[in-house]
Amino acid sequence: MQEVYWREYQTYFHLGKSFDISEANCYRNIKWIEDILIKNSDFQQLAGKKALINDYFNDKTIIIDATETPIQRPKKRQKQSYSGKKKKTHTIKTQVIIEQETKKIIATSFSLGKKHDYALFKESKIPILKNIKLIVDSGYQGIQKNHNNVLIPTKKTKKNPFKQRTKAI
Repeated sequence: MQEVYWREYQTYFHLGKSFDISEANCYRNIKWIEDILIKNSDFQQLAGKKALINDYFNDKTIIIDATETPIQRPKKRQKQSYSGKKKKTHTIKTQVIIEQETKKIIATSFSLGKKHDYALFKESKIPILKNIKLIVDSGYQGIQKNHNNVLIPTKKTKKNPFKQRTKAI
């Protein structure tokens, strides 16, 4: 029942009908299993953006990227979630902060799809120490004004096309 709930996210009413138990029992069973998993040490929560202040992240490399997830068209305030980037659909933007060495997710931030990657970064107010190295994509143009230790891919222009050597990098 728990796997069906997680995979299909059915209501307790429909789960109860499928497994021939009441809605209340469905809720109690699911809550009981989720509480056990949360208390288990293997089931870890995200460190959170305040963890970036710790000495552990000194001289570490952090990757920041944002992705868009399609959602159903909202009935009201459609402009806020509309993104012309992903097949002109309505989206939610998710920013993920990952430690490069361990590939663990440190923190996430969410916004409506219309928001630019760097605007989401500024809005999330992530505290980044000066000695942390950042790797970001070209959606974060302007981050180097606030943070010196940033690696951003160079953009190709008509006047300055990539050379063979920089293409390989």
